[in-house]
Amino acid sequence: MLLLPSLSYAWGRQGHMTVALVAEGLLTPAARQMIDELRRAPGWEQLKPGKSRYFKKADKDLVLFCQGPEGDLSLVSDWADAWRERHPETGMYHYVDTPLSSNGSPADVEKACDGQTYRKNGYHLDGLCVVSQLGRFDPWLGDADKDKLKRLEYLLWVVHLVGDVHQPLHCADNGDKGGNGVPIVLLAKHGNLHWAWDTGFFNVVHARPAELATDLLAHECKDVPATVDGNAPQAWAQESFGVAKDFVYPQVQRNGGQCTREEVDIAWPVVRKQLARAGMRLAAVLNAAAK
Repeated sequence: MLLLPSLSYAWGRQGHMTVALVAEGLLTPAARQMIDELRRAPGWEQLKPGKSRYFKKADKDLVLFCQGPEGDLSLVSDWADAWRERHPETGMYHYVDTPLSSNGSPADVEKACDGQTYRKNGYHLDGLCVVSQLGRFDPWLGDADKDKLKRLEYLLWVVHLVGDVHQPLHCADNGDKGGNGVPIVLLAKHGNLHWAWDTGFFNVVHARPAELATDLLAHECKDVPATVDGNAPQAWAQESFGVAKDFVYPQVQRNGGQCTREEVDIAWPVVRKQLARAGMRLAAVLNAAAK
C-alpha cells in the first residue's frame, strides 16, 4: 500500500503552471510590458522563499523569472506555496472554508472569510481568505504610484491565488479541511480527496502543462466568460463552492473513495473547465491592471 503525503496546497505545480500558461496566451502587449517592468523591480531578491521542503526549485525559479529573458509566469505560479512555509501567517490566504452545508451565498462566503483568523507568533489577523486577499492585492498591480517591489510581490500572489480560488476544495469545507480528511484510493495509491484534485488526477492522465494549456486555449477557454468586476473573486469562490457541492463530494460519496480510471475520466473534464476559467480570468485581471 502506497501512502501519499497530505498537503493542503491548491492545485499542484502542474495545475498552477497550466493556469499561468493559459493566461500568458491571452495577455495584451500592455500587460506583458507591465509584467516585464515589475519582474525587474529593485530588491526582488527579498522575495526568495528560501529553502523549501516541498518546493526545492522555488528560489531558482524566481531568479529565472526576474532575471531571465522572457519572464515566464509559470515559473512563479507556485511561489506563494513555497512562501507560506516560512510565512505561516499567509496560509489562510489560499482558501475560504465555506461550509458545505450552506448555500454558498455571498453572505456564506463572507461569513466563512470573516471567521478565518490567525493568532500566532505575535500576529492578530482577521478575515484571511482567498477572496479578501485577491481584493487586497489586485488594485495595486496597475498603480504606477505604488512601490514597484510591493507590486511585484502582489503580482506573484495574484498569479497563484486566482488559481487557488478555482480549486473547488479551496472554497468548500465539510468539516474535513477541504477534503484533506476524506481518504480515497486513486488506482493503487492511498491519499485523500484534496490531494486527488491537486495532483493525483494530473498524474493519472499524464498532464503536461504546456500541452494542456494549448489544448484548453483551443477548446474550453472559448466558452469561459472572463469577469473582473469588483465582486469577481467572491463570485469565483461561489462558483467553485458549487462545483464542490454539486460534483466533487457527490462523486466521492457515490464511489466510496474508490477512484478508478473511469472515475478520473469523469472528473477530468471538470478539472479542465476550472483550469480554463482560472487562466482566462487571470489574464483578464492582468490585462485590466495594465490599461
